[in-house]
Amino acid sequence: MSDDFFSDLGKSISRVTQKAVGRTGELFETTKINAQISGEQREIEKLYAKIGAIVYRKILNGTMEVDDDIASIVDDIRAHAGQLASRRKALAGVKRMRVCPACGELIATDVAFCPKCGTPVVVDPPAVPEKTEDGEDDDWTETEE
Repeated sequence: MSDDFFSDLGKSISRVTQKAVGRTGELFETTKINAQISGEQREIEKLYAKIGAIVYRKILNGTMEVDDDIASIVDDIRAHAGQLASRRKALAGVKRMRVCPACGELIATDVAFCPKCGTPVVVDPPAVPEKTEDGEDDDWTETEE
């Protein structure tokens, strides 16, 4: 009788293990397929963005007619681009940098070429402290005593 008990127990454990392995395989396949679906969705979104960029450039160049639906989106893009440029300029001021006129990257004030796009930029001359009425430099520092 104890042999039957252990034999039945072994069969039960074997069935449970097979079910668990089956479910693990199903979970793995589900996860793999979901990842593939997400990857395809990201690729489609990238292609939509590429199409949009191409259409936008054609509109700006005057090589494509604009209908009312697209015209409002183009206006929104222009407004956001203006805000983006303004915020980059503000950030450049805070970081004591400047904005590349070609690519919009923040660059140091002492570089002759943008490190991102290679556009030549005018190097700002070093700041000269202003003279006060008494002829002293306005740029002063405190000394420790």
